[in-house]
Amino acid sequence: MCMKYLTRLIKFATEKWPFQYHPLCKSLKLTHLMFADDLLLFCKGNAHSVMLLMRAFSSFSDATGLNMNNTKSEIFFNGMDEVLQEDIKRVTGFCEGQMPFRYLGVPIQSVGGSTKKECNSLTEKMVGRIRSLGAKKLSYAGRLTLINSVLNTLYSYWASMFIIPKSVIKRIEAICRNYLWDDRLWIRWINQVYIKQQQWHTYKPPATAPWSWKNVCKVKELLKDGFTDDTWTAQTHGYSIRGGYYWLVMPHPILDWTKMVWNSWNTPKHSMITWITLHGGLNIKDKFSRIRGKLESWLGRPMPNVNDMVAGNTGSIQWKIMAVVMNAYCYNVWLQRNNARINNFITRPEIVAKRIEEEAMRRIKFKAGPSTDQASLAMLRSVGLQ
Repeated sequence: MCMKYLTRLIKFATEKWPFQYHPLCKSLKLTHLMFADDLLLFCKGNAHSVMLLMRAFSSFSDATGLNMNNTKSEIFFNGMDEVLQEDIKRVTGFCEGQMPFRYLGVPIQSVGGSTKKECNSLTEKMVGRIRSLGAKKLSYAGRLTLINSVLNTLYSYWASMFIIPKSVIKRIEAICRNYLWDDRLWIRWINQVYIKQQQWHTYKPPATAPWSWKNVCKVKELLKDGFTDDTWTAQTHGYSIRGGYYWLVMPHPILDWTKMVWNSWNTPKHSMITWITLHGGLNIKDKFSRIRGKLESWLGRPMPNVNDMVAGNTGSIQWKIMAVVMNAYCYNVWLQRNNARINNFITRPEIVAKRIEEEAMRRIKFKAGPSTDQASLAMLRSVGLQ
């Protein structure tokens, strides 16, 4: 009730006399924020506006007997003359504060401050809770309860006020994960529940084991040839996830037709079907010679095969246009095969060819910019874009 009275006094003072709001608070006519005995006052950096706020608070003190503690009160300036700052500090009796300051347990930083730096106190507070004597002695269930009821609550409270950087979120996740599954607990649990004194190198998971543990063992089987007596010997440096991955999948030959399929001119869904087809994943037989004939008539030249595209100039517009048409052709042939097998419906070749032309035209029109190359201009004219 007292704080409501203070709000009325401030509102009366700012509306009766000329008062200048803080530039960021003017649209909301915001003069103060309060929670319990924490109070923030805002105004433009001039002596008159400050005095109006101080006069309202003086009236509040006379009526209620509640006074400010000047030793715990601070004033913050931004972009003001030093002489004016000294005058305001002398009148109010407040000391000048430094950013960031704490309000309701969180640091308040000026615009442009480092959010990552602000959030360091959050991670420090979480680590402090974990390092307390009681937290160290908790069981697995107790640790899980502490994370859900205390640590996650701290994070949620901060996240409601700040946009927390990804790096800080990852650090918080690592703190909680390491606390819940410390190395000793994880190793003891794995040995007691699964391995049970067996040799890890030759261990096979039982049929009743959960899929997650079977996947861990599957990775072990893939990597075990790279180890000798529990030492990673497949590479000169020690084991790392990146090194293990490259040891498993590399080297792979670079396919000649990669650029024909994966380039920025192609429609992504067309590229995907072409890629699967060239890997042998789809059984698409070229029985659509009439479609090819229609497309060749539209292009004014024969449709190339994969070998022709591999040997071509991948940087030219002519090559890119042919790649767009070939990918669109492969995709639509795949669609017609599905319609014929699943729906017993066959579309006339001229309709399919027209659809391929329209899809290719949209993509070429979107990607092709102004060109002065004569061969490129001729190719664009042949498809109706110049």
